[in-house]
Amino acid sequence: MFRIDPWKAALCLVCTAVLTGGSAAIPESESLISSDLIETETANYETAEVYSGTYERSYSASASEFYPYTYQLRYENSGAKFGEYLVSRGDTVQAGDALATFTLEKDEVALSSLQLSLERTQEALETSLEERETAIDALNRQYASASDRYERELLALQIARAETELEQYTYQQNREISALREDITELEEQQANTVLISPFDGEIVSLTYKREGDVVSSGEVLVTLSRTDGMLLAVDNASGYFRYGMQVVVEVGPAKDRVQLTGQVVGADTLLPESRRLGYALIALDPYDEEEIRFVNPTAHAPTYYLENVLLLPRRAAVLEGGKYYVTKLVDGMVQKRFVNLIMNNTTEAWILQGVSPGETVILD
Repeated sequence: MFRIDPWKAALCLVCTAVLTGGSAAIPESESLISSDLIETETANYETAEVYSGTYERSYSASASEFYPYTYQLRYENSGAKFGEYLVSRGDTVQAGDALATFTLEKDEVALSSLQLSLERTQEALETSLEERETAIDALNRQYASASDRYERELLALQIARAETELEQYTYQQNREISALREDITELEEQQANTVLISPFDGEIVSLTYKREGDVVSSGEVLVTLSRTDGMLLAVDNASGYFRYGMQVVVEVGPAKDRVQLTGQVVGADTLLPESRRLGYALIALDPYDEEEIRFVNPTAHAPTYYLENVLLLPRRAAVLEGGKYYVTKLVDGMVQKRFVNLIMNNTTEAWILQGVSPGETVILD
């Protein structure tokens, strides 16, 4: 039995009398919730309804650009010395871009010699033409002033001979000059060919190390270039989820502006023995607007499970306790705890085999 202290009881009566005396009632504070808004015997839970629907789950893996068409570029001329690379590893180039320069010392000496010969031949031609034309002019003056018939005939023959020799000399010298110019043009074209040109649009994969002045052997590989018009995506496929022919979704873009693209697995070695697998898969993307979409940080998603008409509830409604999952159900205003058989879950949903029924309400928090 409980024992009541008489002094405490008396003190309680006094306090009650003071509170219930003739003083005015305390007005309701504006900061308090109005009594007509308070609903008794109700619970303010965040809830969700168990439903039958489609369960999907995917496997995600980071992807990287992969170029299957790779070419090794060589400089074919012999006797060349390396100049410099005009590109670096990882650079993107277009068809016709210069990749490296070279020098051909023998051609430079020959070109200088030909240019000097051309210059001297032209100077000699000009000097000789001037001298021959002066001599012919002198003969013409002598012919004009001569009165003796024999002397005039002799001068006429000399003038004709001098003019013939002038024509022959001019013709021979012009032929020599033309030949020198053709040789110079050929060498200049060879000199202009001392540049390694990109044959197509691509990305520089690697460059053979060379210092300025190093001898370049004919056919030596200098640049490894991959075409960018046949890009694939490579993904880690150690899990084996990416299978040949599978349709996949690829997300690209900055973290706050991701865009979904579609594609198909065009290369996977999941059917090979494990000892022969390379551990990656290749994805070909469907066409997309390259100008509108920023192709950065690609992530590939492979569908691993797709189930229709299964029992689903929000993932956060299932709580793990002691190695088992349970949910909290709200039944006729009463809270009930029920262990469930959670088969699988993704980031938002959980697939439940038993423990709940469609239409039941579960508490989320």
